[in-house]
Parts: sequence; structure tokens; C-alpha cells
Amino acid sequence: MSEFEQIQSGLARLRAERRRSEERLRAVMLRRRALDAKAPAGEEETGPNELDSQLADAKRAYDEARLAELEQSVALTDTSPMEQVEQLDDSIPFLLFPVRIETRFMERKAPGSRDTRHQLWVRFYPDDIQIDTHEPQLTESEVRDARTYWNEVWKSGPSEVGRLGAWRALVDSIGPNRATWVVEAYVPLNSNDILNATTAEDPLLNPTGYWPDYEAKPDAWSRPPVARLMPDRFVVSAYIGGRKVVEVTGNLIADPLVVGMDPDPVDDDQSIEVEGDAIRVSADMQWMVDFDEAVRAGMGVRIDITDEQARSGFDRLLVLGLRLSDDSDTAGAAVESLLKAHRHSPGGFSLVPVGTPTNNTSESESGFSTFESGAETSFDLMAHGQFSETDDWKSKSDGQRLAEWLGIASGTLAHVEHSGGTDARDARAMNTALWPATLGYFMEEMMARVISAEDRADTRDFFIQYVSGRGPASAIRIGTQPYGILPATAWSRLTLPSDQNVADESFEDRLKSILDGMSRDWESMAADVSYTGKDGDPYETLLDIIGLHASTAEIHQRTAVGAEYLTNYLNLGSRHLTALHLMGYWSSQGQRALAALGYAPDALPEIFEKTFFAGSTLLDGPVVDDVPLSESDPIRTYSADGQNYIRWILDSSLDAIRSEDFGPDHEAPTALLYLLLRHAAMLSYWDGAMLLHAGSGNLDSGDRKETELLHISTGDETLGKWDYLYTPNSVVTGDTASTLATYLDPEQA
Repeated sequence: MSEFEQIQSGLARLRAERRRSEERLRAVMLRRRALDAKAPAGEEETGPNELDSQLADAKRAYDEARLAELEQSVALTDTSPMEQVEQLDDSIPFLLFPVRIETRFMERKAPGSRDTRHQLWVRFYPDDIQIDTHEPQLTESEVRDARTYWNEVWKSGPSEVGRLGAWRALVDSIGPNRATWVVEAYVPLNSNDILNATTAEDPLLNPTGYWPDYEAKPDAWSRPPVARLMPDRFVVSAYIGGRKVVEVTGNLIADPLVVGMDPDPVDDDQSIEVEGDAIRVSADMQWMVDFDEAVRAGMGVRIDITDEQARSGFDRLLVLGLRLSDDSDTAGAAVESLLKAHRHSPGGFSLVPVGTPTNNTSESESGFSTFESGAETSFDLMAHGQFSETDDWKSKSDGQRLAEWLGIASGTLAHVEHSGGTDARDARAMNTALWPATLGYFMEEMMARVISAEDRADTRDFFIQYVSGRGPASAIRIGTQPYGILPATAWSRLTLPSDQNVADESFEDRLKSILDGMSRDWESMAADVSYTGKDGDPYETLLDIIGLHASTAEIHQRTAVGAEYLTNYLNLGSRHLTALHLMGYWSSQGQRALAALGYAPDALPEIFEKTFFAGSTLLDGPVVDDVPLSESDPIRTYSADGQNYIRWILDSSLDAIRSEDFGPDHEAPTALLYLLLRHAAMLSYWDGAMLLHAGSGNLDSGDRKETELLHISTGDETLGKWDYLYTPNSVVTGDTASTLATYLDPEQA
């Protein structure tokens, strides 16, 4: 174990001990306060003298634990965060939270001098996602509510309706999120028997004799709100013209960081006092109102800057903080704890389905207006897991995917609203369905000479598994604030792991090499896109940004013809040489582009032999459906038997799909998605037939190519794409009459 790992391990142990000692101290303080509020000390089993002694011991243990933790934390300052981060495992990503920044340029008199020096003051504030307001300990009234709930569950027996009634009464008393925590925190010792009871009011299962020992608190508010998972230190970097000119590291940040008042402070200097018209906040809160204290607490920095920097400012200010004191296991457990706290807090925690409205409109409310779900919804979340863990992507829920991305146990999200959703699965399924008619068709028909069948298969697997317009992880919501989870990396510095036992370059390495070349073109074109902070007229930039669409606004179609067609067409006007000259020029231009991506200089894919017409046709039909789109309603029915076109494609025969037979008096859809899915389905049948022909030795490798001009020349017996489907193959079917179309589609048998 390295020295840095020893510091991490030691800090984890000391932080756990400090938390335990603080809980013990708060428990004794609550008992002492409860005793003061009740009968005289002489009537109590534990008198004030004994409690005072316990309080002193607990306070001493807490102070010692805090001091030991602080001494170990100081070891982190021996080296810079930039050096420490190099000791971490590169295969484990960072989870970065947002942080609010406030800046101010200041002029200060140097001590003992009349000279003025310039400074940039920077303050940091944690975002809502890191603020923990959860109160784990139950009040006396909450314990009574919990007993009432479990009694009613016992009386209901196996009746779900009766249990829902008990839950509704609890929710009406304390709200759904707190109710969920109450029934988790206070559980009779025979709870499993009660929940699995087959009869109502079984006298052997009466929970009255099974209540656990529980020390309730007298008041609902007993601890301050704190920011958890704060970085050890913040590092502030300032840039001018893309060059870093300033870098300052802040002080150590307390763990946890107090961000509000403590109704029952464990230290004397943590109390809040009113002095005349002013309020003196506690020592732990001073950083919020006093910049000097913010600097001391690591929540602010002073940066000495030059006169020129004070006049011109900086182009970019970057604030980054890493929690290097935790290893991946400790940090993962802390993330789990924080999300659980949010789930049980008044604001709540949920996943955000795709299509959730972001603003209030006349048609619908924002999906972020409130979290308080009804009794029925919250009961289902509390009583039943929203998903089961699986390795099959076709059954994997958004909650499990998010847990895997965050590196936490999937059970953490099993009872979270919308965690059973399938947005990511649906996106992957659409990738799978559309591949044959989109990238798959393009790569085989237009790029086969430079992209092998093996590479096409690898590209398909990579595309289906990793490419998604919806992103790999669901957005989440803390209270009314949504958060997107965006995987990011420094592409220019990305190095893929290599297998030393394999001599050939892997598919991923070759793909990255091509993308590296494409990224240079992307960067040059991205400079033309408007973004905040771009040089130029800010009003014009703003209008350009507002004018951008979130999705495709128009779809156009361009027709292309091959060399054979174009040559014959131009020969009609005696322009054969012109055609050859144009095709040669366009091919050379394309070859240069491919060479820049690492392909052979003489590479000549099929698309280089195609000529696109100058004009284009606007596809003005619907993209998905000819009725207003909905995030909840499916595509409307199109077939005579009441199916939408996706279900119709899945259930119909190949002949019905080709002839678009939706039934009497039912026209085929014109939506672009339907056209692509139908084409993909037919191509999949064709691909299956070609694989069967090849496996039976009845096919040459070149037969998969689509012929440009079919049956034009006299005596041309070339098979078209669909001829292979309707050609008998006795080796496969077992008879000389059955076609592969019939073999692949039992509906046609």
C-alpha cells in the first residue's frame, strides 16, 4: 500500500469514528434536553449528574476524534492535488458536481505601504445536490405513527387495499418522503412475518410485543444542513488566450461542511446569538458571511494579479475540486448515502424520463414543479422494487443503468420514482432496428471496398451499444432541480487500453484513429457555431443561439446515380469525356479525404463512383406520426386489425410488408420512421437469405453487391436483391420448391 493509499485508508477510518462519536454526543445531548423538559431529576432513572458525566465523556471523545481526523487531513496538504491525482486508478472516472462561483476584482493596500495591489476574490458555494437536510432520527410522534401503521398492516393481513389505507393515513400525517423513511427506520422485529401473513390479525403476529428499543428525539429539527462529498481543496485556474496564467489552491474544506443553523450545537461556538440589531452566526457558518472565514474554510481564495490583468480581466476562470481523500469504495458508499438522504427529504429524488416538460405552458405543467407524489404512487415505490437486476440489455431498466454508471449498488435506486423506466433500452432497440437501413446499408453498399465485413459487424456492435442521442444515463431530479449526467473526457488525451498479446491493431484503436482525423474537421467547423462568450456582436450571437433547433428542422433527399448510368446518360449528348473528367476529379478529392483519415491513397469506395444531383427534395411528410407527438401515447393505429406500424411490421409476413397491405381501406403510413423501419425489415430478410445461401455454398462473395443497371442488356440474367429471397435452395429448405423467403417467414408457408 502506497503512502497516499495509507492516508486514504486512515482518513476513512477516522471519519467513520468522528461520525460515530458525533452521533453518540448528539444522543446524550437529546437525553439531557429531554430530561430538563420533563419531571424533576430525582424521578428519572438516570439523574442529571450521571448524564452530565456521559455528556462530558461524549464531548471529549468527539473532540479527540475531530482532532485526529484533522491531523490526518493535513497530510493531504504535503503535496498538491495535481500530484495526488496522478496516483489514482485511471480506469475509475470522477463524478463532478456543479459549484456556484462568485468573483470580484478588489484593490488592497499592501501592509506598511501606500502601494495598491490588485486581487481577484473568488467564492465557492455548494450546489443543492450536495446539501443534506435529512433527519435520520425519528421524533416521538413519528414513532407513534409508525406503530399505528404497522398495526394497521397487521390487521390488513395479505390485503393490498388495507395496507394502502394504512399508508395513506401515514402519508397524510407526515408526507410521502418522510413516511418512506419512517417505515424503514422503525420496523417491528417480526415485520417479515407480518408482510408475508396469509390471514388478517393473526394473534401470533401482533406487533405490539415486537417493538424495537428506540430512542426518539423530542423535536423534528435536531441537526444543521450540511454539504457532503465536498472536495478536499479547490484549485482555481485563470486563462488568457488559452494559456493558464494563474493557479491557486485553496485551504482544506471541512467534512461535512455546515451550510445552515444548528438547533442543538455540539460546540459552544456553534450557537447563534442576537447582539442588538445584528445576528452573530455560529463559527461553522462564518464562511457564508465573512470572506476571510471563507478563505480559511477553503470556500474562497484571494489571487494576486497584475495591473494589466486587473484592467483586462481573464478569458476563462476554471474552478475544480477533487475528493482525493476517499478511495472509490468509500466515495461510492458516500454517493449512495447522499442519494438516499435526498429520497427521504421533503424535496425528494427521482429519475427524469425523456420528454419531461421543462417549463410550464398552457398545455402542460413543468415536470419539475413539485415532487410530492400521491399516496398510491408513493406506496408502490415503497412496497415494490421498480426493477430487477439483470445482465440482459433488453430488460435492463434506467435505474440499473444509472447505478452502474455511478458505481453504486442498484438497490440504492430500486425504490426511486421512474427508476423502472426503459428510455435507454428503447433507444438501443431503435438503433438495432434502424441499422440495416441506415449506417449498415451505407457501409455495405457505399464503402465495402474500404470497410471489411468484420469491421462492419464491429461498427454495428459499437453503434448499438454505445451511441445514443439520449445519452447513456438518465437525468435525475433533486427537489425541483433537474441534473443531467454527461460523460466527458479530453479526447485529445484519450488512450485506449491495449492487449500486449494481440499483434494486430484492435477495432477500437482503428476507430479512434479515424475519429481523430474527423475531429480536426469538426473543430474547424465548430468555430462557425455561435456560443456564449464568442467574440463579435453579443446580440447577434444571442439571436443565433436562440434560433438553433434542439432537433432536426428539415429533412431533404438527394438522388445519386452511378458511373454506369451517368456515362450512358451523358453519352446521349456526346459528353462522355466530360463525365469521365468529372468522376475522376471527384474521386481524387474523396481519396485525399480518406487518406487524411489513414486509408490507402488509392482507396476507391463505391460512393466515389456516385454522382449526386445538385437539387434536393424536401421530405415534408411526418417524421414519426401524422398526429401530434406524445411522450406517453403510442403511434396511432394504421392497420385494419388496430395495430400501429411498428407492431404491424413485427407481426406481418414479408409479402405483406413488401406490398404494404394494411388491410381494406387502410393506406400505408408516410412517416419517415415507418419508411426506414420497413426498409430495414426487408433488408434483414434479404441478409438472412444471403447468409443461408453463403453457408450452403450457393453464393459468391461478390453476389451481395447491388447491381446498378439490372436487366437492361440483352441476355442479362443477373439476380436482383430480392431474387435471392425467392430462389429455392434445397440444401437449406430440404426441398426444391420452397424459397428462402418462405423458409425465413413461416407466415408465408
